[in-house]
Amino acid sequence: MSLDFYNHTYPKARKEHKCECCGQKIEIGQKYSYETGKYDGDMFSRKLCLVCENILQGYCSKESDEEFTWDEVSDWLHDLYCHDCEHGGGHNDDCENTECSCPIIREHFKGKE
Repeated sequence: MSLDFYNHTYPKARKEHKCECCGQKIEIGQKYSYETGKYDGDMFSRKLCLVCENILQGYCSKESDEEFTWDEVSDWLHDLYCHDCEHGGGHNDDCENTECSCPIIREHFKGKE
C-alpha cells in the first residue's frame, strides 16, 4: 500500500458540502477538512466536518495507522460510547443515529475543534 501524494487543507466552504462520515451539511462559510491524494494508484478526495475529522484523528491515533474503513471507525466509536447511549446500550433499531452522527459522540469530539 503506498501513498503517491497527499494534500490536506482547511478551507471555508464557498458552497454547501456533505460530510463523508456523518452525512451532515457543511454550511457556506464553515471551515472543513479537505483531503486529496493518490493511494495505491487511485485518486481520492474527502470532505469532513471538523468534528468528524477529530473522530478520524482519534481513531488513527489509537490504531497508530492511517489506513481505515468507515466500518472500523464506527465499530471503535460503538465500543467506546454506545454503552452510555440513551437508547439502551447501542445503536439498535430504535436509534436514528449512526455513530458519527450520534449527539453524545459528537459532543465528546466537538471540544477538540
